[in-house]
Amino acid sequence: MQSARPGRFRARLLIGALLLVCAGPVAAFQDSVAPGSIRGIVATQNGTIPLGGVTVTLLNDSGEVSSATSEADGSFTFASVAAGSYFLVAAIEGFDALKLAVDVRSGEATPAALNATIASVSERVDVVAPTTVVPSTGTLTSSEGLTARELEQISGGGGLQAALRMLVSVIEVPGGVSIKGGRPSQAAVQLGPGAFVDPATGLSQVSLPDDAIDSVTVLPNPYAVEFGRFSSGLVLIRTRRAEDEWKTRLNNLEPAFRTKRGQPFSVIGLSAFSPRFESGGPLVKDRLLVQQALQYRYRSSDVASRPQSEVRTSHRLSSFTRVDANVSPRHSLVGAVGLFPARSSFTNLGTFIPPDAAVDTRGGVNTASVTERSLWSDTLFSETTGEIHSYDTRVLPQGPAAMELLPDTTLGNFFNRQRRMTTTYQFIETVSGTRQEGSGLHLFKGGIDLLHSRYTGTSASRPVLIRRADGTLVRRLDFSTSTTRQAINSTDVALFAQDRFQPNNRYYLELGARVDRDGVVGRWNVTPRVGAAVLLNEAGTAVLRSGYGLFFERTPSVAGVFDEYEAPLDTRFAADGSTPVGSALFQRVTDPELRTSRSLTWDIAYDHRLNPTWATRVSVIDRRGSHELLVEPVVTSGG
Repeated sequence: MQSARPGRFRARLLIGALLLVCAGPVAAFQDSVAPGSIRGIVATQNGTIPLGGVTVTLLNDSGEVSSATSEADGSFTFASVAAGSYFLVAAIEGFDALKLAVDVRSGEATPAALNATIASVSERVDVVAPTTVVPSTGTLTSSEGLTARELEQISGGGGLQAALRMLVSVIEVPGGVSIKGGRPSQAAVQLGPGAFVDPATGLSQVSLPDDAIDSVTVLPNPYAVEFGRFSSGLVLIRTRRAEDEWKTRLNNLEPAFRTKRGQPFSVIGLSAFSPRFESGGPLVKDRLLVQQALQYRYRSSDVASRPQSEVRTSHRLSSFTRVDANVSPRHSLVGAVGLFPARSSFTNLGTFIPPDAAVDTRGGVNTASVTERSLWSDTLFSETTGEIHSYDTRVLPQGPAAMELLPDTTLGNFFNRQRRMTTTYQFIETVSGTRQEGSGLHLFKGGIDLLHSRYTGTSASRPVLIRRADGTLVRRLDFSTSTTRQAINSTDVALFAQDRFQPNNRYYLELGARVDRDGVVGRWNVTPRVGAAVLLNEAGTAVLRSGYGLFFERTPSVAGVFDEYEAPLDTRFAADGSTPVGSALFQRVTDPELRTSRSLTWDIAYDHRLNPTWATRVSVIDRRGSHELLVEPVVTSGG
């Protein structure tokens, strides 16, 4: 016992001595390699215009080290960077690619200035983080972004719609997605500068191939007046440009399978299959580039409360081609063509809707566009866009039988057969530039947006019988004619002008006005908007933003032909199910004083970036709508 104690004591002394001996050199070594940092700014026009919302990537010989998003004043920071040589890389649509070599020294903050020059053919944007403070879309409002890499990582093969559900401001609701509490029809989708929404219904039918999308930005309430014809939010899609070397990829060849309920290893069919093909590169080096993306999407699903043999299926084919041409050092052309046919079977199959009562849908969207960009001087830039879109939607019942509604099921076939065809022609001309006045900088933009829409449709409705649980008839709906035809042409005009004033590097004020003509109701609407952003610290990590403005929706074309659809006669029956006790004729009449739906919106938000990865946001938004479209019976007659 006594001999063991000195041994343990010596061992403790030896271990303690080793720790003391080692601690000194380690501490000294750590002090000698204390990390440095990089503090930089992204700007254009020789540093006079800061660019917020730009993702800057830090690279070394081994690849990507980190990434950061520039704040509203263009500043970005990389903290705790080991000493060594690095490259800063950034890509912004419409500007030449940025690449800057930097040497980081221990314990020092290395300055870096990235000056973006407007390019005749814009480079591809390949960022790896969402823009969360002030986006590079020309508006001071907050935004959420998805890049091509994130779409591929988080969509799970579901494409753009699946990826949008991952954003905080977007919620999936029946009929589409809701942005900040608005209805799907209150939001708008832009493919580049042009609208990508079916004017007939006000809903988007986006089905772009995943590989055609470069980035997606969701703007809940952009106060920049260049954005219009919506009242709750905007989804802005930018397509991918070909790279300087040819690249061909074939992805997503692995299908997902359906299995028997309760038997996960018993395969009974395909659940999902979304193969993708992408190819792109230069046709003429530095002059002409082409990018082609193709994707097929198959989905099938059953309803848990129905037999597993009853399946909803959908097929979508998406083809998108983009061509970039460098006409001259100051002029470029971007052309695009898209084809998107689709079909679905038993679309509304549900617990109370068997296959015979469900509908099939057929449709397609075709698009073609040309955009010309011109740099007239170091402070003046113009963009001209012409687009053509066509939309075709068909609703197809399973047969001609009358539709019968019972408390626990639906018999017969769906009552309505319909086809809607819309063609839109859009022309957009914008001019933007900068002007220095004293210590303040003005970034102005103005333009005109013309949208002509031609809508035609047919609708045929058969009787609808509503029965009690015992099968006796309660009500019967009969329609005035077997087939009706609808047609309307409308021309929407928008004029807008705005000025973003920057008196210093800490304060931004955005003032603008927009005048819209709603071609369906024939009314002119004036849209004033104001937005502001204040950087609460020099680093730009704390931002306070606010805005106030009017947002007018575009009236759907189907509202303009409401009178031309078939009118129902509603007949009610006594308890015996055969004796009529009254009837009502619903006549379709449109209010001559119909106005464009609108919302008055204000918000205030505080963003605080904790580090390049984490940020927090607190915001309040108030949106009050008026002149919403409602349907009410205005003429009834008893029988």
